[in-house]
Amino acid sequence: MTEEVKKKGLSKGCLIGLIVLGAIIVLVIVISITIYTKREDLAKFGATTIVNKVKDTIVKDPPKGIDTVRFNAVADSFIQKINHAPFDKKKYTTFFKKIQSISGDKKIDSTGAILMIQAMYDYFPDLKKLSLPEKISDSTKIPDTLK
Repeated sequence: MTEEVKKKGLSKGCLIGLIVLGAIIVLVIVISITIYTKREDLAKFGATTIVNKVKDTIVKDPPKGIDTVRFNAVADSFIQKINHAPFDKKKYTTFFKKIQSISGDKKIDSTGAILMIQAMYDYFPDLKKLSLPEKISDSTKIPDTLK
């Protein structure tokens, strides 16, 4: 007579599946905690990345009527300020709502560039001092006195 040996416990496949599932759950928890604790740094990184992307797009194909030097100066100052200033969630949310329509564009027109500059001004109003006059007067011109 042969006695049947009753197996106790889970099968190997089920045990491996539970271990993998447990590891995935632990990873999700660790990633969630990391994102929660580093959310300000991630937000600043996101804003910096988008502004740099728009800046590069504008440099490669400047929109009509946009001074790329002025745009780059404002963008660079914005990036420096956002990375060093205390995080303001309300301003940040407003900033992203304003630029959401232009951040994914392959080509940025003058309206998008102006919208981006205005969004950066709204976040940091002191960036307006970087505005250059539309026309710079040439003080080296000699007036025509023969007329």
